[in-house]
Amino acid sequence: MKKLLLPFLMCFMLCSCAHTEPSAPFIDSDTIQLLIAGRSILNYNALDCQKSYDSQNNEFTVCTDDGCRYYSIRLSQIPGSEHQQVISYIEWTTTLGSLRSKNNIVLDVVKIKDDKIWLWNAAQQVEACVQLIR
Repeated sequence: MKKLLLPFLMCFMLCSCAHTEPSAPFIDSDTIQLLIAGRSILNYNALDCQKSYDSQNNEFTVCTDDGCRYYSIRLSQIPGSEHQQVISYIEWTTTLGSLRSKNNIVLDVVKIKDDKIWLWNAAQQVEACVQLIR
């Protein structure tokens, strides 16, 4: 029994660790994108994607030209500074074409540069970079 206790405790400690910061590649990237659990949902590419911003609903949308894949992020407000928190509703399509969503997710504003905003939630493993279009 004692021989099993140490490996069990080590496994428990490793599995219970949560990331306390967004990934460096995400923060360093200027790409408009949505990542969930480390997986890229969709990266904006001007050659085959469209992007929009609805200022009345604080909603950012990126979709492929054929409309098969998209994501939409609606914020409770447009953040004005880093370290602020906003409540969001996120909806996206998977690679298999099904629709997924997350509601009432609190996103931390980790970076604002020019017209782009980097958002993150550790518990839900959400990383998003959105762009205000004026």
